[in-house]
Amino acid sequence: KGSDRWEPRVFLRRLAWRDLAYWFLWSFPDLAVRPLRPAYEKQWWEDPSKDGRLRAWQSGLTGFPLVDAAMRQLWVWGWMPNYLRHVVAGFLVEYLNVDWRHGEAWFHDTLVDADLAINAFMWQNGGHSGPDQWNFVMHPVNAAKSCDPEGAYVRRWVPEVALLPLPYLFSPWEATPTMLVKANVRLVHCRPDPESPLTSSSTGTHKSGFHHRSHLGLGLSTRKYPHRVVTDLPQARQRMHNAVHEVRRSAHVLPCGNEALPLPRGLGVARLITRVDWRHNEPSVVTVQTLAEQWDPRRGRAPLHTMRRLLHEEVNNATE
Repeated sequence: KGSDRWEPRVFLRRLAWRDLAYWFLWSFPDLAVRPLRPAYEKQWWEDPSKDGRLRAWQSGLTGFPLVDAAMRQLWVWGWMPNYLRHVVAGFLVEYLNVDWRHGEAWFHDTLVDADLAINAFMWQNGGHSGPDQWNFVMHPVNAAKSCDPEGAYVRRWVPEVALLPLPYLFSPWEATPTMLVKANVRLVHCRPDPESPLTSSSTGTHKSGFHHRSHLGLGLSTRKYPHRVVTDLPQARQRMHNAVHEVRRSAHVLPCGNEALPLPRGLGVARLITRVDWRHNEPSVVTVQTLAEQWDPRRGRAPLHTMRRLLHEEVNNATE
């Protein structure tokens, strides 16, 4: 009963977000390619080809099982749950430090429910330059333990690590060599070729239906799984934190710490919601997802039990 009352409110809220996204695209036709906050055009980003990080993200080969599971599902189905869209977007921006426009373009090309306005609007927000910066950042391991507590979703889409004990399923690098051997898992230094296209291949197919050229030599048959594309997550987040602080030096910052944007056609000035990390000029990151964090339905986000139910139903339906 409780979740049934919650779902209509979310639906109506998303209709409002949709219309807002449409208005922004109408008012700012370059929404998909140009930061809404002008100062953020100068924001520092990591070279997307460094360590093959962008292609690893696209291919589901980052070494973080939940991120990889979601990106593989996207490639096969052209869809992933909304919660996981936030996970993988935050991972690309906050931990890989890759320009949000690469993620926006990939989602636009691969999502069957892609919508230019909504996609650009949400990626702008996730990439710091939109009207409402996300005031949260998903942790790729803690998010997995929260939304997929039994590991069914990850085991389905990342079968290379399926035999690992649950405590290590979402962080295989923490498993001992003995555990890896027992689970028949080999962690390897392997990255997809940034220049090779993601084309389907008849080899390497497993029960999820996921296969493409980047995975030749990896996967269920060999149990090879890549090492993490980034090992120091706090350091990566701090780099991005500092980069945003730097661009805010030339941004129109209001006394409250949020930023201002002159609207077209003389409509006035909009107050752009800015994450508390930067709004309060915090020297270090303060928005951190811990394992104990729960979603608050009063803020319009799905309770964790709802997300768990959706993932559980998805896995069961696919195996029937």
